[in-house]
Amino acid sequence: MKIFFLALSLLMVPLITMAQLPATQIQNNIQFIEGGIGLGESAAIVAESNQWPVELLFSQRNGNKSEWVANVFLIVLDAQGNSVFSHQVKGPMILLKLKPGQYSIESTYESRKLINQVMVISGQHQKVEISWR
Repeated sequence: MKIFFLALSLLMVPLITMAQLPATQIQNNIQFIEGGIGLGESAAIVAESNQWPVELLFSQRNGNKSEWVANVFLIVLDAQGNSVFSHQVKGPMILLKLKPGQYSIESTYESRKLINQVMVISGQHQKVEISWR
């Protein structure tokens, strides 16, 4: 009987530790998923990421280490400089369904702004790691 309960508990561990993918949200007709707090949620986002055109990861250097950061204010500008998306990202990761084209990504963390250029190509996935030093 003990072996039965041990086997049952071992089967339950992956179910307990597996986090669900955060809900897809929409802003200005742009779908996005944000989060990455905790190992389970970040693993779920990483597993889903190749299905999305743009994946942004936010971190900062602390000595010799990189640490994830959250509460990054994100603005996405199209090729004409028009803001198409702005959001306070609640976790260190965000997936964006942007239409093909050139974009400027403005990421602000603790009053420090970084700007990255991204070319979205249909059917391709881009991972952009944004790190403050």
